[in-house]
Amino acid sequence: MNTTVLALQEEQVLVAVGKSGAQPSVQALYSAPAHGGGMENWEKAIGALWQQHRLPTRGITLVLPDEAVATKTITAPSMPVNKLEELVRHEMRPREDQLAAADYVPLGTDAEGRQQLFCAACRKETMAGYLAMADRLGLRLGSVTVPMAGRLRLLRAMPSLQTMTFVCLCFEGSSVLSLLVENGAYRYSSRSRVFSEPGTLDFGTEMTRSVSGTMQFHTTGRPASPLT
Repeated sequence: MNTTVLALQEEQVLVAVGKSGAQPSVQALYSAPAHGGGMENWEKAIGALWQQHRLPTRGITLVLPDEAVATKTITAPSMPVNKLEELVRHEMRPREDQLAAADYVPLGTDAEGRQQLFCAACRKETMAGYLAMADRLGLRLGSVTVPMAGRLRLLRAMPSLQTMTFVCLCFEGSSVLSLLVENGAYRYSSRSRVFSEPGTLDFGTEMTRSVSGTMQFHTTGRPASPLT
């Protein structure tokens, strides 16, 4: 099935056109600078991309920027899907007087049979701004997701990683995400700003600090598998 994915980032807008399904493929990839992000800059960049490349306008998957999303990993007993959704909405609500659009990705079960869920939420007023921008651009959204959902799908799609325990660094603009995977399953992540130029000694020091913090989290959890 043909699909178009639109990702909003701090420094740029990315658009991937391809096919989803059991054997997904990317047929075309486009980008445009967003000059620090923000709704106005994103809207200009998206409009220019669609006009220049005559991209599809229906069934688009919008990937929200990391800074607009709150995430958390929670543990839940076995329960029906509707109860899980209610639990996630409650856990991800910013405050009692605020509403959020929330969803989750199952991560598997622990040794006691409890469900592990990766949850994400965006304030409804913030989400309304993204939806209004899509309407102004004449784009029909099929779904809205977050960057981590794509990373989790990628982990599950690569058989070689299913038994590995490792730290993965994901660079995006001026930030880096340190991602801990244990036996092929997501365990923990932390994001930090990058203040040094890539390739410099200070940059190496920053990356060492980021990886060390993730390794410390791994060690504290008394893991059965060592980092490979």
